[in-house]
Amino acid sequence: MWGPEIFGRHAMSFESLMGVVQRLNASTEALAALGAELRLRRDGAQAELETRQPLQDIVGGIDPTLLDGVSPQQESLALAVIGAGFHHAVDLLEDPARAPGWLHQDPAVLQTIGRMSGRIVHQIDAIATLRPAIRKRRVREIRAVEKGKTLWSTTAGGRQARSR
Repeated sequence: MWGPEIFGRHAMSFESLMGVVQRLNASTEALAALGAELRLRRDGAQAELETRQPLQDIVGGIDPTLLDGVSPQQESLALAVIGAGFHHAVDLLEDPARAPGWLHQDPAVLQTIGRMSGRIVHQIDAIATLRPAIRKRRVREIRAVEKGKTLWSTTAGGRQARSR
C-alpha cells in the first residue's frame, strides 16, 4: 500500500500514522452512521434500502440492542450530541490556530448546542423533582436570546453560563 520507495526511510512512521488514521476514521464513520440512523428515525424519513440497510447494519454491529427502549426524545438528544461533536471537530480541523474559548457563530453549531442544552435542563428538572438536594441547585431559568449570538443562558447553583 504505502511503499518505502515513495516515502523513503520514514515509511514505518507513515504506515503507523495511516494505521491510526484509518482506525480513528472507522470510529468517526460509525458515529456518523449512528447519527444518520437517528436522524432518519427522528424525521420519519424514508431512505433507499441501499442507504438505510448499511446504516442499520453498522448500528447493529455496534450493539444489536443499542436503540431498544430509547425514547424519541432520548434519540434526539443523542443526535444533538453527535451533531455538536462533529461541528466542533470540523471547526477545530478548519481553524486549529483560533483563539481559545467560546467563539462559535455558526448558526448550526449554536442551534445544536441550544437543543442539547434545553433537553439536558429538562432532564435535570425531572430528576430534581425526585431528589431534594438537586432541587436546591436545579436550573431555574432558560431563555432564548438573539438568534445567532446568545442562544441560551441558565442559572444553576448561582452561576450564569452564556454561549456566544
